[in-house]
Amino acid sequence: MNSKTVDKGNYKLHTYKTDKFKTIDLHVNYSFEALEDLYVVSALKVLLNYTSEKYRNKIDKFIKCEELYDEDLFLSIDRDGRMVTFGLNASFINPKLVNDDFSEEAITFPFEVFNNPVFDDKDLDFVKRSMKKSYAGINENPAYIADMNSKKNFFDDPTAASFFYVEDEIIDTLTMEQLKEKYEYIINNSNINVFLLGDIEDKYIDYIDNNIIHKSINKDIDYIYVNKPIDKPVEIEETKKDLKQAQIVLMYDIDKFDLEEYQKMVLYSRCLGFGMDSRLFSIVREKYQLCYNVDSSTNRFCSFVRIDTSVDNANIKKTMDAIQESIDDMDNITEDMFENKKKQIYKSYDNVYDSLNNIYDEMFNVNVLGLLSCDEKRELVKQIKLDEVKSMKDKYKIHTIYVLKGE
Repeated sequence: MNSKTVDKGNYKLHTYKTDKFKTIDLHVNYSFEALEDLYVVSALKVLLNYTSEKYRNKIDKFIKCEELYDEDLFLSIDRDGRMVTFGLNASFINPKLVNDDFSEEAITFPFEVFNNPVFDDKDLDFVKRSMKKSYAGINENPAYIADMNSKKNFFDDPTAASFFYVEDEIIDTLTMEQLKEKYEYIINNSNINVFLLGDIEDKYIDYIDNNIIHKSINKDIDYIYVNKPIDKPVEIEETKKDLKQAQIVLMYDIDKFDLEEYQKMVLYSRCLGFGMDSRLFSIVREKYQLCYNVDSSTNRFCSFVRIDTSVDNANIKKTMDAIQESIDDMDNITEDMFENKKKQIYKSYDNVYDSLNNIYDEMFNVNVLGLLSCDEKRELVKQIKLDEVKSMKDKYKIHTIYVLKGE
């Protein structure tokens, strides 16, 4: 990959130079260890999106974006295992295309928002209303409820079961002092990584240097959660009024794999429940016609394999049996199916270079999370044998069975 990393002392700069795309993309990431109050991080994002010292309301920000040829500026929060990343993200058109060197303003703009917060109590009501609206929206989604509640049981560590969105009763307790303290925590306890991608010039880096006012702590974070073994799975059944289809989520513990071994689990999960030729799709949907869609996924950082689907309330038991039949049938995976799954994976690797956003994700995964590059994974996948993937069946165990059904 045409990328370069430089340790600037108070932050690490990762660049990718290409004239293939029309925009310059900037990502400034503050990454820190997760605590149990992730909802305060979410509230802080709402506040900074709403107001700052120079841009007191959204209209002021929108006007500035328009002046900068419709620059796209947004704040983000993401989680990878035990690490949370608060990001400033900006994308602006390559100044060469408009014959107007506005690059310094475009790069300074996101820093003006983040570096100069305003913690005024009069803005707290807006933050609370926005958070309640967001929670109400996602809480209407039965799949989200099932996902959230299954994870609350799955993780032994309460920090792992902490979420960005919480109930109104908790939101009502928020104070502006909490948001201010969380901001101070982030700027004083984060690893800072800056990503600059596109047809970039050396002076762009000078502009970033002039605006980075916080110092990275360069702390190693242990991302991976490993749950305690249990004698038998925990079964949870809950009800939701007027729910037409039951939500089923099965959470399985997986071992603490190294990066190479984990690729076998990725292949296993794809054969089990990714695409129309997977075991789950072929048996649960096609053979028994119990659902429209059924998937499996795996997460190394959170140490799980997850199977989820939506079915009629009357078919919950049948679906559980069909899922187990699908897992048992993993012993019968053919070489043709196995090679097809490899081809699907290779295709996803090829897509990395199709957009600056994909390239950024790849750079973040490699340079911040310490994951293998797509090229490294491709070489590993080529060497994996079918019998090695089949043996992964013994590397995970059922931990949580969660069902959300209608009353």
